[in-house]
Amino acid sequence: MQLLQGVAPGIQDTCRVYVAECRPKSPEPFRDACDYCEALRSTGYSITLIPDAAAGNLVQRGEIGKVFLGAHGVFLDARRHPRYVVNTCGSWGIIVAAEKAGIPVYVVTEADKLETMPKKGVDGVTSYEEVGDVTSYEQEENIFPNVDLRSSFAASGRSVGTLNVGYDICEVLGNVTIVTEKN
Repeated sequence: MQLLQGVAPGIQDTCRVYVAECRPKSPEPFRDACDYCEALRSTGYSITLIPDAAAGNLVQRGEIGKVFLGAHGVFLDARRHPRYVVNTCGSWGIIVAAEKAGIPVYVVTEADKLETMPKKGVDGVTSYEEVGDVTSYEQEENIFPNVDLRSSFAASGRSVGTLNVGYDICEVLGNVTIVTEKN
């Protein structure tokens, strides 16, 4: 948010910012996105709210020229090169769509979220499995605590479950640049 707010007003006036709804982590549809819009209220940006699923479509159509994502964490290999970004579910699809469209992705995060993985794997390069081993998904089952279709399905002799994937572990592709307050 600080990065966007810090852009010169004359440049802000020429930019459209698409704010995705931030599901499944937002406590209610579009709540987190609305908070982001409020934070950008005093800027010159043209702001448009979109469902998360629309981001890849807009990238593919050429409606988005740069992607900015936050990160819950960034994992570095033994050589301190970024290898994986952990961010809200849906981020991986956006990164891949942007790479295919030749659009840069900037992951903006605090420097203290950069973590060097233990030296493992071939030539000290950390693998996806090793990142998954250290990334907790405990809270994901509590993302939608009020979703309860079980009783209505149980009445008909059927069952339904929920799968709440809160985070993506995204490989840092060639179009991804990590940006911190130190660079």
